[in-house]
Order: sequence, then C-alpha cells, then structure tokens
Amino acid sequence: MQIYWSLKSIPELAGLPRAARGRTWRAVSWKTFRHWQTWASLAGLALCSGLGVYLGALIDPSTTSLMIGGVVAGVPAGFVYGQVTTVMARPYLRAFLAARPSDSEPSP
Repeated sequence: MQIYWSLKSIPELAGLPRAARGRTWRAVSWKTFRHWQTWASLAGLALCSGLGVYLGALIDPSTTSLMIGGVVAGVPAGFVYGQVTTVMARPYLRAFLAARPSDSEPSP
C-alpha cells in the first residue's frame, strides 16, 4: 500500500508545478464525497476525535487534557481519512488531466 504524504506523492500530480497541483486537487477532491468510503473515514475521524476528548476528560477534566485527547486520537484517524480521500480522488484526477489540453494549466 502506497502512502500519500503530499500532493506531490500522488502519481497523477507528481509532474505538475506546485500551483497546478493545488488547483487540480481542489477541482476534483470534492467528488470523493460521492463514495461511501470517504464518508465512513470521515465518520471514523469524528468518532476517534470524540473518543479522545472523552478519554481526556476521564483522565483530567481540564481543557488542555480534552484538546490533547482529541488530537492524539484525531491525528491517526485524520491520516486514514486523507489516505482514503486520495485513493478515491485518483480516478477523478486521471479523468480531469486527460480532459484538459496538455499545453495549458488546469482551470480553477
């Protein structure tokens, strides 16, 4: 399984300039919400963050503990969400890049 650390690590975007990578990602990333996998990973992110806040409150009810608990549980879940979103976006990226003229930059 490949891990996507940034937009540059996505094969479809790797050859584009930085600004074009961002514009292309923004043009297609919203389409990932057509898939249940994206929604499931987003729900998992919310559940993990909520569980972290709850466990932080059990340890110490101060605001700092609540935030630390949410972050400790939310960061790994956010990573999973990002990976799922990227996998779901790759077919849309291929189609978007195939549809645009090769000598011009993507439209916003």
